[in-house]
Amino acid sequence: MHQRPSSLFLAPSGIALLAILSGCSSSADGTGYRHQRADLELSASVSSMPDMATGSAAPASPTDALPALVASPTLERSALIRVVLQRNPGIAAARAGWLAALSRYPQQTAWDDPMLSYRTYPRSIGAGVHYGQEIEISQRIPIGGKLDLQGEITLAEADAARADYQSVRLRLGMMASQLFDDYGLAVRSLAIIARQAQVVVDLKASAQAHVANGSASIQDALMADAEAAELQQELILATADRDVAITQLNGLLHRLPIDAPLPVPGDEAVATPGAESAALQEIAVRERPELGAVDARARRADSSLVLAERQYRPDVTVSGTYSSLWDQREYRYGLGVAVALPVHGDRLRGGIDEAHAQLTQAHLEREHMERDIRVEVAEAIRRLTAAESIATVIHDQLLPALTNRSDAARTAFAANRTTFEVIITATRARLGAELRYQQALTDVSRRRASLIRAIGRLPIPAPAGATP
Repeated sequence: MHQRPSSLFLAPSGIALLAILSGCSSSADGTGYRHQRADLELSASVSSMPDMATGSAAPASPTDALPALVASPTLERSALIRVVLQRNPGIAAARAGWLAALSRYPQQTAWDDPMLSYRTYPRSIGAGVHYGQEIEISQRIPIGGKLDLQGEITLAEADAARADYQSVRLRLGMMASQLFDDYGLAVRSLAIIARQAQVVVDLKASAQAHVANGSASIQDALMADAEAAELQQELILATADRDVAITQLNGLLHRLPIDAPLPVPGDEAVATPGAESAALQEIAVRERPELGAVDARARRADSSLVLAERQYRPDVTVSGTYSSLWDQREYRYGLGVAVALPVHGDRLRGGIDEAHAQLTQAHLEREHMERDIRVEVAEAIRRLTAAESIATVIHDQLLPALTNRSDAARTAFAANRTTFEVIITATRARLGAELRYQQALTDVSRRRASLIRAIGRLPIPAPAGATP
């Protein structure tokens, strides 16, 4: 009588083995994985991106915020940065890289699939003997917490990818802030130069009146024409600077047409962190994503080292078999255990040496980067202090002096007590001081943004009462 192949699946030992294998799962609890998944899903909307000035989350923004931005009467820095971060595909690409790294976690912490093999002996059919067949199911069981370590390595890689994502956000936010400053400087410079051009028009009329009454020469009117031509060139350059800034902002916003107009920039300034240098350095060491990436690589190397050492503990493969080749039914069912023999010591030692070197490299990089970040913060503070001092000197001393000089020259010229060249020179000096003051204000804003970036935050003004 021929035995049917399906009789294996009625075997008590086979059923028991299948039940055991089906209940196997990784010992890793996946807490870190679930937390990172929640963070990633939160970051998928620009509305939930953490405000680097406060650490809080902004209100939900499920729709594209660009129409509201360009329809606003003034362009605000914080709104611009948020829309840039919402629309720029570099952010989405970095987040996708984070997702790819994080998606490897369930792959690395899961057991291998059970292996089912079947062998038949076709000549036993019709030969008056039992139908010849062998069936085996086997499962490799990792020993020594290797799956947990592989999960920790994967989470460390995901942490590094998340740090890259945060670095992209900071870089784009800084670019948007700098372009906002460029745009504002160009607009304010245009207004100052246009106002100065009107002053030159008035001075030319005055010079022509003096020429008419014989108290001045025709050279005065020609000098006014030359000054007007100089101002016209400066207007052209300032207009080009404004248009270039608009084009670059539209590019950063991924907006078409690329030269579409934008609202006039507002007066929103970057808030200065109200803390001493040492405190800001500690914030930077805690929040800079570059250090977070190095720390993640160190954790990866540390787990890799432990995993490499655990390779000396071989994994076990358990199996259950059924063979109809045995006449005695008691021998047809079997259980087996297979163990890998770690005889290739060079390979195992090489893995340990590699992990040791990577861990040393990560620690040294961390030490080097932390020092550089502290220097960067201290330097940013010094440069900000200098920029603020320069702006104060120009506003409180230089501008009043040159304004008084220009006014005095115009009064003296009206009374025929000075030459037209003197009044043109004084007016030109006042214009230069006004433009330098606007440049100084822009430098202060940029230095503040650089300091905010140096401590690992976005240059978005903090709400009233917020602390760094």
